[in-house]
Amino acid sequence: MNQIWEGLVDALSICGFYANGEGSPLDFDGFVDTKRFGRVNLTLIFKDEKYPDFPSVKFNDEKMKGLYRKVPHVNQDGCDQGDLCYIQRGEYVFDAYNPKRTVLLICEAIKTTLDRSREEYAKEFTREMLAYWIDGKEEGRFTIKQIGPQNVRVEFSKQGNSNQLQVFGELYHLYRDVDFSAFEYPFPTKKDLLSFGKKCLGKRAYSRFLKIVLRGCYNKEQFSLIFEWKGNLLGLLVTPSEGNDDCITCLPFYHVKSNMFSRNTMTKKENFLQHKKILLIGCGTLGSNLLLMLIKSGVGFNQPLTIIDSDKYGEENFSRHYLGLSSVGKNKASEMKDAMLSQCRGLNESSRNLKIIAKTRNFEDEFNENCELPYDIILDTTGNETFSNYLGRRLCKMQKMPLYVCGYIYGRSRAVCASVIKDSQKACLKCVDDFAKEKILPKLSDNEYIVDSCNSVYIPFPITASISAANLMMTALYKSLQKEEGQESVFWWQCCEDNVWGGMQCREISKNMGCPSCKVS
Repeated sequence: MNQIWEGLVDALSICGFYANGEGSPLDFDGFVDTKRFGRVNLTLIFKDEKYPDFPSVKFNDEKMKGLYRKVPHVNQDGCDQGDLCYIQRGEYVFDAYNPKRTVLLICEAIKTTLDRSREEYAKEFTREMLAYWIDGKEEGRFTIKQIGPQNVRVEFSKQGNSNQLQVFGELYHLYRDVDFSAFEYPFPTKKDLLSFGKKCLGKRAYSRFLKIVLRGCYNKEQFSLIFEWKGNLLGLLVTPSEGNDDCITCLPFYHVKSNMFSRNTMTKKENFLQHKKILLIGCGTLGSNLLLMLIKSGVGFNQPLTIIDSDKYGEENFSRHYLGLSSVGKNKASEMKDAMLSQCRGLNESSRNLKIIAKTRNFEDEFNENCELPYDIILDTTGNETFSNYLGRRLCKMQKMPLYVCGYIYGRSRAVCASVIKDSQKACLKCVDDFAKEKILPKLSDNEYIVDSCNSVYIPFPITASISAANLMMTALYKSLQKEEGQESVFWWQCCEDNVWGGMQCREISKNMGCPSCKVS
């Protein structure tokens, strides 16, 4: 007996679970106290003593006779939060170094599970159905060839076997909650498979399902069943047993509906940027790095993203810009559009929805004073103080002011900054910047700026400053979208000392009543 199993057996005995003496050292009888059912007599059934996993549970009380359930494990916060996970893999499934804690988690998970209503439990299991279906069962791969109203043609291949099998599967739509805890999966018997269909399909669909299963099992013919659930296809390749009329072997396969943004964790308002019409002014050092973050966050897939820059890309831009040397001499906005579209070329249907409008003239030429600015968000990365103040004044005159985020790099990367203006009645951009330079930002020395011969300002800084500024703008953008309208204007900044960046900070700034740009008449 290995050390892990010995530790688990000792922990089970401490918690009142003992081997039931029926010839199986993997089955342990014991009790748990629940609020809903009182004291419940149950058996914990472990499948493997070498690599013990969370057990299945058999309830021995008459009132719960025949009920089997997988024990869910809990998240890091513990059962008090009620966050259960029904996948039988992961770092919290079994702790070999703390078996007592593992057994206590098993007991707490059982209590939490039983104290939930059957409807709540089924709902929770349905949320994890896709992962439960495919977890640890990647034995089959398949490619969809054709989808019809009632069937799917599938090209199926088993791992380790190059021979491909053409499968025609009946298609069934799952609309109900699926309580997988009530089934042994992937369905060892015909009875289990029929029980699944009866609980999860409507009468008409189940009638068709029943005929397919009974005919296939009677004729000992391999057949397939495919279930559609939230755009995902979950399939079973069913092989009836030659010797036993009820036994079957089910090989699960699947096709998961692709979501390019499924790993973006925006818990409060998931993917809210996808539905915003955004204008990005400036595709230079900061703008090019910010644009990549916007696209990766879903901008441009539901609403078109507009970018504008009249400048051409030069060799000197290479060290900090997203683009490479192949773009030298070409317009930055046009090249950034092509670069972003090339990143999204693929078979995924969502990738073909990306729409970017590139404007290659000056802002004033593209949007004259009489032209509307029909955008929800305007991002200014020009780094041109005169232009930014002009734009801020113009936006404040609009009947409904869009959210305005102005980002820039301060000095020779002494800091990166972002001003957020969302209400024309609050502090304007000049109010915010003047306050920041006087009260917040470090003072610049005489050699911080180097004036170029063309009356432009050349500020040397590393690419880390560009990326930090883009990250700061994205943070300011997310935070401002989560806040209610009418809040004070906000200034964000992040200081740098010897190329080492400090933490982000923000401060609300009130209107300066003496500011010439937003002076009250």
